[in-house]
Amino acid sequence: MSRFTQGLITFILGAVVIAALWFSTPEHESFPELTFNLVDGKPITSQDLKGRPVMLSFWSVTCSTCIADIPALNQLHEILDRRGGKLIGVNLPSDPPPTAISMAKKYEIAYPNALDVHGEINKALGGISVTPTHIFINREGKIVQRHTGGVNLNDIGLIISTL
Repeated sequence: MSRFTQGLITFILGAVVIAALWFSTPEHESFPELTFNLVDGKPITSQDLKGRPVMLSFWSVTCSTCIADIPALNQLHEILDRRGGKLIGVNLPSDPPPTAISMAKKYEIAYPNALDVHGEINKALGGISVTPTHIFINREGKIVQRHTGGVNLNDIGLIISTL
């Protein structure tokens, strides 16, 4: 087989893999029916969020980037709140609830924070294993973007402005 043919086959296989990954991502899928059990004891459901832009921020008590992002997320919470939206923090199932609750108080998290003790939220959204991970849902209830990594107010502010 010639080098050209090998290169062409490699290119085609690469394109197929990229297309498969692109079309299998959950972006633009409907936001599933979920209940967020907040650390303050109040639940929020997907139904409560209908028609509103939503940002979910998955974090862990062992994630230093997540903790460093709290002040920026507090600012994003204010921005979303003014636009009629909602930012909800979601702890990973591996986080012990008492630790998550005490850290939410210690770091003065201003936005609602949910405990995902049984991993139902995590599983419904495709399994979040890296923190921080942010999921953006538009007013039509479609997941439009995922962002993994620290918060950049400019970048995430632009995403929020499109929700």
